[in-house]
This record gives sequence, C-alpha cells and structure tokens, in this order.
Amino acid sequence: MGGALSHSGKQSVCGTALCNRSVSVQSNENRSKAAAVFYRVTGQNHELPTIKGLSSMRIAVIHVSVHHQNTLRIAEAMASAVGASLLTVTEARHFNDANWNLVGLGSGIFFSRHHPQLLDFASQYDFLPRHCFVFSTAGIRLLSPIWHRALVSTLTRRGVGILGQFCSPGWDTVGPLKYIGGIHRNRPNQRDLDNAAKFSQSMVRRLAAQANEIQGASGSVV
Repeated sequence: MGGALSHSGKQSVCGTALCNRSVSVQSNENRSKAAAVFYRVTGQNHELPTIKGLSSMRIAVIHVSVHHQNTLRIAEAMASAVGASLLTVTEARHFNDANWNLVGLGSGIFFSRHHPQLLDFASQYDFLPRHCFVFSTAGIRLLSPIWHRALVSTLTRRGVGILGQFCSPGWDTVGPLKYIGGIHRNRPNQRDLDNAAKFSQSMVRRLAAQANEIQGASGSVV
C-alpha cells in the first residue's frame, strides 16, 4: 500500500526525537501500548483484530482535544482498536517521513466546525496519505454532516479521499449551556467508545478492500 502524498514537493525532513518513534503496527511495543490503552479506556482485554493487510499498514489518529477531553477518549479507542499511533496535532507535525497509509483526523466542534488547529493542520501538512477518515465529538451529533463540512472540503481539495465519518456525543458546556451543567455530561460513554473502536476497524477493512480491488484490477499497489 502506498504512502503519503507530498502536496508541495518538499523533501521529508525530521529533526526531533519524536521522529524516532516507531509508527508501524508490527511493533510489539505499539501493540502492547494499544492493548493497555484499550483496557484503560474500556475495561476490557484487547487483541488487535484479524484484518487482511493490517500488519503492513501505518495508521495514525490525530486529534485536538480541549475542555473535557471528550475527543481524546474517542481517539484513544479508535487508535488502540487498530494499533495506530495516537498523536496530537503538535506531535503529528514532526512526522514528515511516517509514510502513513491511513490517518484519522478529529476534534470537538467549535462554532459549527472542527477546531481551528485541526483545520490548519489539514490545510498545511504536506504528507497526508491518500486516505483519511474524519471524526468529532459534539453536543448535537445529528448535525455532524454540517459540522464536518469544512474539514472534509479542505481534505478533498487536496486530493485526499474520505473513507468515512464518525461523530460521538460529548459533554458540551459551551456558552449558556455551562449554566445548566451542559449536555451529554456522561458522554462519551462505554457504548460510544465501543462504537468508535468498531468504526476505526471498519475504516481499515474498507481501505484494505479498496487496495485489494485496485491491485486485482491493475496489478499495482495503492
């Protein structure tokens, strides 16, 4: 499976210790961390799913999580379910040679769109892969197609395919909601975390299926 697209033609440069971290899901260390995070988040023992092609994929879940850490919990569940690297936007900027196959991008919703830091990252990062998925946490989940529009548009303009979208209810105390204790105070809950994990696994399966179809048709690897 192919790697990242350099949208500006810049040479991959890595000048920090962060870039020495393994991003391969074949790493025993990464698998152990994934299992530990999954247990902490869900209270359940975890084995990575058997998905054709998973062992050779480089996957990252990149997030911005502020206020109540709603998005961090969802991102942890997604990353641990597929043995992905879990990164903040700040950390991800240092990975210019990671050669990702799949990246998830998510944050809470702020004024009807993803966090500005995530939008800036999506518009400026020169090594996005060909395939991404988008996720968020929000007080009003049903409006997620609207909330996601800015990020999806930014990615598609850069030639990135959107494999899927996910939105979880999250504790929202923005504006006047803080005077009533907010809405979705206990969200994301266990069911939300389980759904997030299943979603990220479905994204890996979808990418693997697409790659197999293309490889079967042309003999090439995406």
